[in-house]
Amino acid sequence: MVKENKLSASSRQLKVGESLRRALIEAMSQDLYDPVLEKVALTVSEVKMTPDLKLAIAYVSPLFGRGVQQDELLLHLKTLAPKLRYLVANKVDLRYAPEIQFKFDQSFDEAAKIEILLTK
Repeated sequence: MVKENKLSASSRQLKVGESLRRALIEAMSQDLYDPVLEKVALTVSEVKMTPDLKLAIAYVSPLFGRGVQQDELLLHLKTLAPKLRYLVANKVDLRYAPEIQFKFDQSFDEAAKIEILLTK
């Protein structure tokens, strides 16, 4: 019997995470009008699910923005989370709508740093 590594996500977690990522993008771009989100192009790069599928951590990254700070944006997304949870629950067929938390995706910054180091 093969033991599964506790740090790796199950296929169910990955599938649900990808479904939620797509639903979040659709909800933010089409179903939700918000003046703060209108000012910034936001990408949801990944959604990680807890093993019980009750918590979703959405990694977001602003592509460009006009006068919106990252801390402000994260705080604003936290206030919008219940409404986004409702909109996403209508798009994804799950028994429970997961709570959504937002974090900034640092992987693009790390990739840029590595690329700069490699070109030297």
